[in-house]
Amino acid sequence: MMNQKIDLISKIVKKNGEDSELIVYYAGHGYPDELTKVPYLIPVDVSASNLSSAIKVR
Repeated sequence: MMNQKIDLISKIVKKNGEDSELIVYYAGHGYPDELTKVPYLIPVDVSASNLSSAIKVR
């Protein structure tokens, strides 16, 4: 669900070029990977116990 929206946004950004700007407001939760401490966005359709489908912030 959320990953489909991210893919759509990525296509729009690629179409408009590198110099385009995009502002996104995300209201939700985040969670760091316990080993690497890399933060992830946790959409409603992703479990914090399985970060493979989460959205990496860095």
